[in-house]
Parts: sequence; C-alpha cells; structure tokens
Amino acid sequence: MKTTTTNTALDYCRSIQCELDALENLLDCEAVRTDDDDTRLAEAYAELEFENTGDAADAIHQWINETLLEFKTLRTDDRSQTRVEMLRTCGGPHCEITRDSNDGQVIAITTYDGTQQATTRNTYPHLSQFIDDIAS
Repeated sequence: MKTTTTNTALDYCRSIQCELDALENLLDCEAVRTDDDDTRLAEAYAELEFENTGDAADAIHQWINETLLEFKTLRTDDRSQTRVEMLRTCGGPHCEITRDSNDGQVIAITTYDGTQQATTRNTYPHLSQFIDDIAS
C-alpha cells in the first residue's frame, strides 16, 4: 500500500484491493499469456507474500484458506442467483468482500475501523468467475 490517509478504513480497503488486484493478475496471466507475464506474476506473488508456484488456482485457494475467516455462499431457491460473502477480518479493522452474481464481474470490498467506513467496487472478470465456480 503506497498511499495513506488519516482514514484507516480507506487505507485498509485499498490494501485489500491490492490483494484482489494481485489475484486477478494471476488469473489473467494464466488465461492470456503475454511477454510481460513473468514480471506481472512476480509482482502479484510478492503482493500476496506467497511463493511463486506458477499455479494461479493454488494461490487463490491458499489466499482463501490462509486469509479469510469465513467463506459463505447464499443462493436463491432455484439456484439461479448466488452471493458469496467473505469475511477477511473482524474486530479491530473489519473487512467484508462480497461477490454477487447480479453484479456482473464486480466484487465489493467494505471496511470498517471505529467510526470510519470505506467501500470500493471493482471489476474482476477472472476472479469473479473463479469465485462463482467455487460457490457452485
């Protein structure tokens, strides 16, 4: 995280966004190979503080298992709509990451710290699909 403010919820939201950006980059490099993939992969693994295994799916499963406190899937009765709620942290700073199939490829990050709150919604085509696949 390079930019800081006096709003700790916003700073925390940005740091989680960097993690999701790294996960998206891992999947993007796997889906479409380009000449700069080695650099992008190295940067993504460094952001996540994971060993570069060259396996994006493994890295995402590692992130889910090692950093999330809860991964909850909610579905409509006909299973046509899915919502995944991921609890990243609670207590001090609190972070929820939400993937809703009604939101296209958007993933929302909401953080709270004391009385401060921040939300960001970003498009993650590959990560959204990966989470949808896990939830199905």
